[in-house]
Amino acid sequence: MAAALIMPWSSEYEDYLRDESRAVGSADYISFPLTEEDVVDALKYTAGSGTAITTQGARTGIVGGAVPNGGLVLNLSRMKRIGEIVKDERTG
Repeated sequence: MAAALIMPWSSEYEDYLRDESRAVGSADYISFPLTEEDVVDALKYTAGSGTAITTQGARTGIVGGAVPNGGLVLNLSRMKRIGEIVKDERTG
């Protein structure tokens, strides 16, 4: 269940409130999914609640795109494996 993957915010996650822009944000929860299924579960868990979601990778951007403004930080840095790549014929 996704609830186990979504942790309440605590001071141990302070580094995840900023990126290379040096802007500092805030968050209520954080998740470190390992698989695509974990990502889907986290999104389903927050669906319909109005919870803002900030997706993070390496947090190397300089425009503040990885800086959260409340809600859930979905940090993808622990996703280390690329699975099968499937082309969606609907989008070309």
